Amino acid sequence: MTPFAGAPSSGGVDLYCPLRLMFGNLKARWRQARGAQLKRQFENATRWADDLGDEQAERFGRGLNHLFNDWVKRFGPVKDCDVRTRKFAVRQMRADARRRYEHDIGASYALEFLSYHIEASYLPGEDATFVYDLTSRTISEWGDAPRDEGAR
Repeated sequence: MTPFAGAPSSGGVDLYCPLRLMFGNLKARWRQARGAQLKRQFENATRWADDLGDEQAERFGRGLNHLFNDWVKRFGPVKDCDVRTRKFAVRQMRADARRRYEHDIGASYALEFLSYHIEASYLPGEDATFVYDLTSRTISEWGDAPRDEGAR
């Protein structure tokens, strides 16, 4: 093994331990910052969704309900799904939301809101918890969607 693979150096002291700790701290801070950014995006999207006309608001509600129920059928509760799958799903949902925005804004917002819910489920911090809780409430308010698994 090489020292880059985590093996101790010749003196029995792991010279890469401080480096790993530093990068671990940077990663944790980045995830916290992403939670704060997600909260701002969610708050903006909520204001925009409040301005939807009746038809698009109905499409948003039905779409969000359908997407969430489909997720639960396929993967189970959001927080029980592995993080890698959730990250992939968030990227795909956001790309699909951008494609749909011009011709179906209600469905686009539904995809975006569910992506916020899923991303918030694996991010640390109060901001991510805030987004997760409010998206859970929004999902449960729109139709027959069961409440997600409760508090993170």
